[in-house]
Amino acid sequence: MALEADYVATRLPVIAYEDVGVADLACLLWTKQAAATIPVQSEAERRRIATAIAGRLADCPKSRTACDIVCLTDCSPETRQYADELSRLGLTDWID
Repeated sequence: MALEADYVATRLPVIAYEDVGVADLACLLWTKQAAATIPVQSEAERRRIATAIAGRLADCPKSRTACDIVCLTDCSPETRQYADELSRLGLTDWID
């Protein structure tokens, strides 16, 4: 945190997206907002914020559904045809 605050601030929202996914959208937004404040804080406050984010991410429900579906559409030419259809679906359809 002391040397790479900018990296941590950009990496935590990515971790949230990859691990929490669509299971807790409020947590994703909170993580992005909280992580954005890290670079301008003192070292002690950076650690406190990063710890709070890590704790909340650990406690959140997890769903990689959206990430997995997007990755699957890149697997082969046959599956790419479904990408447009998937992009028009709502959140509950993706989770289902």
